[in-house]
Parts: sequence; structure tokens; C-alpha cells
Amino acid sequence: MTKINAKDAIEKIRKLLFTESSNSQSDPAQTSYNLKDGTPIKVVGNLAAGSAVLVSGTDGDTPAPDGELELSDGTVISVTGGLITEIETAGQAIDEQNGGDAPDESQFKAISGLQNKIAEIENKINAFRESFGKQAIAQKELLDLVTVLAELPANEPASKPKNAFSEIRSRQDAKMRHLASSLQKLKKIS
Repeated sequence: MTKINAKDAIEKIRKLLFTESSNSQSDPAQTSYNLKDGTPIKVVGNLAAGSAVLVSGTDGDTPAPDGELELSDGTVISVTGGLITEIETAGQAIDEQNGGDAPDESQFKAISGLQNKIAEIENKINAFRESFGKQAIAQKELLDLVTVLAELPANEPASKPKNAFSEIRSRQDAKMRHLASSLQKLKKIS
């Protein structure tokens, strides 16, 4: 077992337990799609109005150009300034057999809202998983620290308790030594 510094171990445990994950909130998920022509793109967050669209290329990801982009599934997204402004799914197109009626827009908004909620919940679950992982590591570190502390030898108390009998005995011993030394001196003189 390696030697452990108690203060360092406690600080490590404190950091594991009480620091928030910075990347769980600042790094939204990216979903990859392919355009009808096979060009890969990424949508930051969900496929919803206001989400950023990035075109993947050899130079890395760049904001999508303004205009309409048709995905491989037939969905058409309108992009302005690199952000989605409108989405028209393949099923949204006017169906000639249905008398020219457009599908109910509220259903598509509801689905988009549910997709956003699911993404939020997934982010929270991932944050909880990370937090629980940190807590498990901190618990192990804490148990290691307690084990090391338990193995340390017990030292003498900082100040010994006074014992009245030992004080009396030490005074008697001192008197006896003084008497013995006096007798030795008398013997030498005589």
C-alpha cells in the first residue's frame, strides 16, 4: 500500500464530491445527418428551430450556408445564419391523395417539444451518472484514508495525567538518594 497524505486525500475527496461537471452543461449533444447528396451535417441539440447546423468537411465543421437543405429521409430544413428557421418533414408535404390537406402542424410541434424534453432528461441522467461515479471514487478514497488512519500507532498523550502516588514516591526516592549520598560522604571522611 502506498503512503498517503491525509490532507491531500481529503482535498481530493472534497473535489470529487463538490465540483460540478462543466462539460455536461456547456457541450450540447450533436446529431449527425446526411443530406440527399450524401454530404454529412451535424445538428447541435435536436432537429428543431433555433438549433445550429454544421457542415462537416476536411477543414472541420463550419456553419451551414443559408438556404434549404434536404436530408436523406426527405426532410427539408431552412437555414439562416447557420440556424434552423423552419423544418418540413417528408410527411408534411401536401398529399395529393388526401385532397391537398396539410397535416396538423400541432402534432409536429408536439413531437419536437417531446424530443427537446427527452434530450434534457438524457443530459440530466448523464450528469447524475457522472456525479454518482465521482461519489463512488470518493467513497473508495475515504475508506482508504480511514484504513491508513486506523493502522497508525497510538502515541502517548501530550501531557501525562498526574498521579499523586507517583509524586510522593519520587519525593521519597529523592530523599533516600540524598540520605544515601550523605552516608557515603560520612564513610569517606571516617
